[in-house]
Amino acid sequence: MITIYGSKMCPDCQNCKYNFDRYGIEYKFLDVHTNLQY
Repeated sequence: MITIYGSKMCPDCQNCKYNFDRYGIEYKFLDVHTNLQY
């Protein structure tokens, strides 16, 4: 599984999530704005 550290406001992060979903790649998205520990 791949971990993505990003933001919901980041277009590159959203594009990455879209493509991972499209190709069935498992990932965990950690939003750096909602949890400052990342």
